[in-house]
Amino acid sequence: MSEESTQEPAAGPSALLEGQIRCEWCGWPFRPPKATGRKPRYCRRSCRQRAYEARQTRAEVDAALLLHAKGGKAGASPAPAVKASKLKGVEEPQLF
Repeated sequence: MSEESTQEPAAGPSALLEGQIRCEWCGWPFRPPKATGRKPRYCRRSCRQRAYEARQTRAEVDAALLLHAKGGKAGASPAPAVKASKLKGVEEPQLF
């Protein structure tokens, strides 16, 4: 006497219902607010912000690794040139 299971899959973070998409940051399913236009990539503003921060950190790490691979020093970026006209009344420091 075996009965076949007639249960439907649980509706949770692993199940997508019709019209839902997954957040690219947290993976939670959500329904886009509008039917027209570009589909949102994130379910909340906080997920969008965390993804932005992760991209920025990744870019900084990649730049540091590239600089290290080329034999440069981290933090050895050249100082921006300042025009003398912007330094009115400021004396140039004596180095020696």
